Order: sequence, then C-alpha cells, then structure tokens
Amino acid sequence: MITLVLEGARSGKSSVAEVLLAALAYWRGDVVIVPDEVGPGVYSLSEVPQSHRDALGAPNQLVAERAYGVFLAVAGQLMTLKAPGAR
Repeated sequence: MITLVLEGARSGKSSVAEVLLAALAYWRGDVVIVPDEVGPGVYSLSEVPQSHRDALGAPNQLVAERAYGVFLAVAGQLMTLKAPGAR
C-alpha cells in the first residue's frame, strides 16, 4: 500500500501531504510534524514568494485538517489552534 502511494507521489498523482498522511495511517504512535514557517512576517508581493506560500500552505491545511490537535508555537509560547480530539 505505502509503495503504491509513494509511486503516486513520484508520478505527480498524489501530493507529498497525501503520501505522508497515507503512510501515517499505518503508524501506531504519536507524531509531531513541524512544517516550514509560512505567512507571518514581511513578505514580497511578487509571484514567486506567493506561489511558495501557496505551495506550503495547502499541504499544511490538509495535514492540520486530519490532525488530532494543531498547535502554534510563538516566542516559546504554545497556542492551541485545534484542540486535541476536535474535528
């Protein structure tokens, strides 16, 4: 199953986030995913940075949608974006 999913990612038929989520479906334990920071701060309005933000934002949303809990750490403080167990 995982091999087929990975083949889908290589062929462009599956996103990296979909491959990650499919692989994690078989994992029996806690997983912490720390994506690249995207969005806050100063950013350019040119096309390349915007496409970079979009490319990172979509998989982050997909993973967060299926996650048990979602948190944001800023200046060493943890904020709950999606309470554990919430849908």
